[in-house]
Amino acid sequence: MKKFLLVTNSGQKGCRWHIFQQGDEECLCKKYSAGQVDAKDSQKTVTDGELTELLWEDQSPGLGSWAETCREKTLERLTGEKQFSCSICGQPISNISGLKIHVSRTHGKPMEAAEEMAAKGGA
Repeated sequence: MKKFLLVTNSGQKGCRWHIFQQGDEECLCKKYSAGQVDAKDSQKTVTDGELTELLWEDQSPGLGSWAETCREKTLERLTGEKQFSCSICGQPISNISGLKIHVSRTHGKPMEAAEEMAAKGGA
C-alpha cells in the first residue's frame, strides 16, 4: 500500500492541494517541492485507496481545491485511466488542453470548436 502526503500551498490563486508520494522530493505535477513546504501548511497523509476516492469525487481533504495537474497525474498513476477521451476516435487523453490540441490537430477542427467540444468532456 502506497502512502501519499497531501500539502496545501497558500498562494495568489488561493489554497491548492499538492500530492507527494511518500519519500518524493517533488509533488506529482513537479510545481512544488518538499523544500517549499512550510510547517504551517496543512498536511494530511493518506493511502492510495483513500486518495483515489478523494480524487474521483473531486473532494479536497480540507479548505482549498486540488492543484489540477497534480490531481490528473495522480489519478492516471493510481488507476491507469486517462480522464478524457476523444468521442471521434476514442483516444484516451490526460487533460483538457491535450484534448483540445488532439481535436484540432488530428481531426482538423478549428481551435474554437475543439474548445467547445472539450468543455463538454469529449470531442
